[in-house]
Amino acid sequence: MLIRNSANGRATHLSYCTNIHAGNSWDEAFTTLRENVPVVRDACTSHVTGEPFGVGLRLSRQHVDALQEAPRLEAFLSWLTAENLYVFTINGFPYGAFHGKTVKADVYRPDWTQPERLAYTCDLVSLAARLSAPGQHISISTLPGTYKSWASGAEPAIAEHLLECVAHCMQVEQDTGVHVAIAIEPEPCCMLETADEVVDFFSRCLQSDAALRQLASSARSSSVSEARAGLSRHLGVCHDVCHSAVEFEPALLAVDHYAAAGIPVFKIQLSSALKLAPADADARAALAAFDEPVYLHQVVRRNSRDELQRYTDITEALKADADLEAEWRVHFHVPVFLDVMEEFGTTQSILAELLDRQASQPVSPHLEIETYTWDVLPEAYRGIPVTEAIARELDWVHARLEQSSPA
Repeated sequence: MLIRNSANGRATHLSYCTNIHAGNSWDEAFTTLRENVPVVRDACTSHVTGEPFGVGLRLSRQHVDALQEAPRLEAFLSWLTAENLYVFTINGFPYGAFHGKTVKADVYRPDWTQPERLAYTCDLVSLAARLSAPGQHISISTLPGTYKSWASGAEPAIAEHLLECVAHCMQVEQDTGVHVAIAIEPEPCCMLETADEVVDFFSRCLQSDAALRQLASSARSSSVSEARAGLSRHLGVCHDVCHSAVEFEPALLAVDHYAAAGIPVFKIQLSSALKLAPADADARAALAAFDEPVYLHQVVRRNSRDELQRYTDITEALKADADLEAEWRVHFHVPVFLDVMEEFGTTQSILAELLDRQASQPVSPHLEIETYTWDVLPEAYRGIPVTEAIARELDWVHARLEQSSPA
């Protein structure tokens, strides 16, 4: 949905990521989109009937390949038009299947060292332009380089491929008039997990004179100054609030750090993490119910001396020595309308703080709720249909933005 910001008069696009709906083949995915997206839209009390409703689309490599076939693409475009829907952002993080199998660290494969990731993302860029119209802007979120344990010596190849993708974005905009931007999404236990690491990587590997000369060469008709402008127009950040909160990273300091470094935040993924404060025996026992076999749930523990200890998954964290003075934050996306749960809290207050900033001093044009874990939440938290839960999340975010908007 469109939200007109009274601070600057610009429109902010708000929706949810359709990675919550299962569908590994495109035909399966399209079926679940048709079954669920209009239901979510109509259940949102904050959505004005008759106005366009935005879609945060998730597309795998298999989906992209299927949509190269004209009949499938035409059917999808016809459905968007008939339902008064539009795509403003695409989740290009998971390359392969995201439901019905163990994903865990495979979600980072292929990573940005591999040509398959570059080809997939460039194909997403080209497809995004076909889903849009001249003058419009689409963001595509992507993984933060690679998994941290695979990152040794990986930076040069990752930077090279990202710059080639930027060159492709520049060419697509020149050809179609559609502005497509790649948004790197920092995540715990990845090569880029904090704003400090993102800014450092951009400065050394993407914004340097050598990198800009490489981009100018890849873009062929570009000068170094045009390459610099193209980089900032087509490569930035997707700030996932859950990920940042798990890192104990102050949300406002993170987005201010990006702004100071000239790195645009093209997309904010609105999400909350689990919080155990303190991580006592009862809280740890309750957390075991969230230790499921599909997704990776990184844990960051902060002790009384403000030291951080990272664990790649809940199982590893639960095996660690207990520290009753520690606070744990867990990469498990929980519904954003929950501020507390049975044995522990959530990081909703951090999300609310960033939404307050967004309302008064916009950080990003694209807001996407991403509670993809609905199907693996413990049964106690799944008492309503998923479409109703998503609509409730959208209404909660909309109300918070309205509440914080300048008069």
